[in-house]
Amino acid sequence: LCKQAGFNFSIAHCNFKLRREESDRDEQFVKELGEKYGVEVISPASGQQEYIHACYMNELLFNRIVPETKKQLLRIVADLKEKESIQGLILGGTELPLILHQSDFSSLQVFDTTQIHVASLVKRMVEDSF
Repeated sequence: LCKQAGFNFSIAHCNFKLRREESDRDEQFVKELGEKYGVEVISPASGQQEYIHACYMNELLFNRIVPETKKQLLRIVADLKEKESIQGLILGGTELPLILHQSDFSSLQVFDTTQIHVASLVKRMVEDSF
């Protein structure tokens, strides 16, 4: 849809390895989709992905919000913004909105996929009830 609307965008993908081989297949799917539509796929550096994975598995899944972790995640996003000129951030993991919020970013649009999915479900439920 973004491409059809004429938006200039790239896809940023971070493989958290939460579902082992299935996560690797998801990553491959995203890369192939990007190639198919001529959209660049961006990923954080390998060490950054490992850090995000460790935080996700050891903190966020247990609702532990560590200020230093948030600072490091913000640094990773700032690095992507500087090096890759990203303009938006999709919080694709359901725990990411526990630590990252739109208010953390003055010049990036944040998309909370949990919020987007819930809003869509509620809208559909309301439409189907009439």
